[in-house]
Amino acid sequence: MNEMISNIIMDVLMVVVTGVVGYLGTLIKKYLDEHLDTKKKKQVAQDTARYVEQVCKDLDSAQKAEAFDQAAAEMLNDKGIMVTDLELKVLREAAVNELNATDWKSALEVPEETPEEKPEEVATDGD
Repeated sequence: MNEMISNIIMDVLMVVVTGVVGYLGTLIKKYLDEHLDTKKKKQVAQDTARYVEQVCKDLDSAQKAEAFDQAAAEMLNDKGIMVTDLELKVLREAAVNELNATDWKSALEVPEETPEEKPEEVATDGD
């Protein structure tokens, strides 16, 4: 009798432990997926903002915003990441703010060539 009760308790414990471990696994996976998606969204936003600033120089702000939204949404959808219009707006503003703060445009400019200095001639004795 005691052995049968012990077996039943062990079976119940195994089911409970399996369920808890499975549930914790899904919670961890969900957290990691959201974290990785957020990192991917930020990277796509930064890349897209640089792209729009470099390629769409002649457009006004509203047209640049539209170009950003289209490009970023397409890139994120290709990666299987869904994004709302509000998220795009927040990502766009954050990426543009970061670009403005880092003065990235000066890094793209080609420096002017300076004339190379000629080495000074060393006076030699006429030995």
